[in-house]
Amino acid sequence: MKKLARVVALVLAVALLASVPGSVGCGREEGRGNEVVIGWEWDLTGRAALAVVQVYDALRDYLTLNTVPGVDIKVVPYDAKSDPARVPGGYEWLKGRGLDVLSAAPQDVLLLRSRLEADQIPVFQVSNILATLDSDWIFSEYGPPESQLEVELQWITDTWEGAEKAKVGFVGLSGVPFYESQRDKVEAWVAEHPDDFEWLGAEMAPSTTTS
Repeated sequence: MKKLARVVALVLAVALLASVPGSVGCGREEGRGNEVVIGWEWDLTGRAALAVVQVYDALRDYLTLNTVPGVDIKVVPYDAKSDPARVPGGYEWLKGRGLDVLSAAPQDVLLLRSRLEADQIPVFQVSNILATLDSDWIFSEYGPPESQLEVELQWITDTWEGAEKAKVGFVGLSGVPFYESQRDKVEAWVAEHPDDFEWLGAEMAPSTTTS
């Protein structure tokens, strides 16, 4: 638990750029000094690149403009290309470069979860999924989209004034837990509220599609 406390402080220092360098430097591996390596294992050239690259550039700009005194923060990218087959090898590649904190897509974090927890590598996600909420090593900027969908559907349930039931459908990518769990949440909600909704079904495009 001592290491967990240290890496939690490390994640907070990186994410919030705390001004006290001791909160990061405490307990660092001998010879590493106050260097923090953030592994960025996301899609940089594939179907998700348009959104991911903007966040990646913003992170690097933010760290350039907001330094932590006495701490050298490096962002090391690995292009996962939205290909699950590249994720385990990319994680090992980043570990070989001194990985301290990982950032990756929720479905890829789910794939790596057992390794991350065994290696005690904290994860900083942009978003989350319900399947990883119980991990002490996975952090997120906001709650899982499944919960957001539940709130939105509850709002429709409470405010819908149409003469007919509200018609609900879902469009996502097949084989990707991030989207499939959202689909399952919407479908389950509609099934539990048959008097309020009409289910139009789900269209799940191949994960290799770009449109």
